[in-house]
Amino acid sequence: MKEKTRNLINFLFFVLLIYIFCILQVSKFFSFEILQSLPTAFWWFPVIVYFSLYRSPLEGILSIYLLLLSISHLTIQPIGIFLINSAVAFGVTQAIKPHFFSSSPKYFAVMTFLAMVVFQISNFVLNLVFESFMPDWTTPLSWFFQALITAFIGLLQLFLFQTLDHWTQKIPLTEMRKEAL
Repeated sequence: MKEKTRNLINFLFFVLLIYIFCILQVSKFFSFEILQSLPTAFWWFPVIVYFSLYRSPLEGILSIYLLLLSISHLTIQPIGIFLINSAVAFGVTQAIKPHFFSSSPKYFAVMTFLAMVVFQISNFVLNLVFESFMPDWTTPLSWFFQALITAFIGLLQLFLFQTLDHWTQKIPLTEMRKEAL
């Protein structure tokens, strides 16, 4: 199979996954009684971190924008703010990656947590500047818990992402491989 075909199949699998994650995010099944007072995890968000860590910057940002455009109808947030928030999280992850990189699951969880906090701060600032509507859960403590829950979910999803890349023979771009090129 040609590399372009494998890359397209890989991307389409990620589109399917992100839809499944969005369905899980709004599902009542995952709304536990204990966690009802906490904000829900962004089940789709670890895909952004995965693409920012294991894809080239150009491939990562294009893929993320296409993925986010495909799920933009599932949110009430304006598309511009949604894309800018995601680009900011992607950019911060890209900025940190050259200085501290590891292929370990712990690193992925930490990067998901940090990117999620950046996403929340960016979301707050952009909504404050451009929107009259302020979303619920605008406290730093709720951002922390949402980022923590999202990082835990991302840790579980990492194996699925790596398996998908393996099945489609997509070689993830790591810092070691990037330097060798």
